[in-house]
This record gives sequence, C-alpha cells and structure tokens, in this order.
Amino acid sequence: MRQNLVLFVGGLVAGFGGFVYHAIAGRILGPALYGEVASLVALYTVGGVVNLILILVLARYTATLEARGDTSGERYVILRTLQVLALPALAFLVLAAILSLPAAAFLNLRSPLPLFWLGAAIAVFWFTAVPRGVLQGTQRFTALSLNLSLELIARTSLVFVLLKVGLAVVGMAAVPLAAGTALTIAAVRLIPSRRVRDGGGLLVTRCARWPASR
Repeated sequence: MRQNLVLFVGGLVAGFGGFVYHAIAGRILGPALYGEVASLVALYTVGGVVNLILILVLARYTATLEARGDTSGERYVILRTLQVLALPALAFLVLAAILSLPAAAFLNLRSPLPLFWLGAAIAVFWFTAVPRGVLQGTQRFTALSLNLSLELIARTSLVFVLLKVGLAVVGMAAVPLAAGTALTIAAVRLIPSRRVRDGGGLLVTRCARWPASR
C-alpha cells in the first residue's frame, strides 16, 4: 500500500508538472508559436511509445531476476540495454536530420531546427526507460517516483529559462533532451555496481537474444 501511494504521488507530481510546463510555454510563446509546439508534442508522444515498451520489457526481465534471487545482474541489464539502444538511437537521429526540412515544410514550421532537436530528445527519451524499467522490476517505487517527478520539475524550470532568453520553439524541443540526458545519467549512476553472475547474463541472453560477452 505504501509503495502504491509513493508511486501515485510521483505520478501526480509529474502530471501536475506537465500541466505547469505547458501553461508556462503557452503563456510565453503565445498562440502562434505554441501552435508549432503542439505539432512537436504530438510527434514526441508518438516517439515515446518505444519508451513505454522498453519499460515493460526491462521490468519483466529484472523482476524475473529478482524472483530467482539473482540481484547481481541489474547493472549489466542496464549497461547492455544502453549499448543495444545506441545504434537505433543514432540511426533515428540521422533520420530526423534528413527529414527535418520536408517535415518542417509540411507542418508549416518556421525552422527545421526544432525537429532535429526533437529527434534527439526522442532518442534520449528511449534511454530514460532503461533505469526506470529496472527500478520498476525491482520494485524500487520510491526511486522511480522521484525520477518521474524530477523529470517534470527539471523540464518546467528549463523551459522557463530557455523561453525567457528567446529560444522559443527551439527551446521547447531542447528541454526534454537536456532533462532526459541528466536524469538518465543520474539514475544509472545510482544503481549499485555489483558483480554480475552468469545466471543474470544468461537470462538476458535467452530472453532478448543479446550477446552476453563481457
């Protein structure tokens, strides 16, 4: 019950932070520029589906490790998943750069630059799923709740600063990139470094068919 309450509070703070985030953006940017932001938000939401899938998959793997009593493999799961994600993320970033010009014309954006930064933000958002999936699978709901809350707090603070200095739509696209990068690095560093037993590595290999060479 306590863990559910902690996660609920974290989700509530994140949801309220999202409301404040867009309220600040809409107020500072005005109707015209915020209309461009709405297109970027829609694209970001679609790209974020990968994040949700990764959280569920990693939560299942780490929960299986916990059930078997093998708690030594969680850091390996994180590092290995980050390695596997690196190439698709880079490919997505290149694709975003290529499509930014025609997409900007189609969406009637004033510049293709926000789309490039949005592509980078989506790729980084995939990486935020890695520590979150592990935290969920190991039932560390306090840390997961804190991670969710801090993301929106960081975004809200950054968006106010970037919009005030005149970055407008580019600033809105860069905010999730900066916040996601900082939170992913912080969350990964907080996962305890422990010696990986063969059982953990072999389990990941069977489930995901990833090379388990270390």
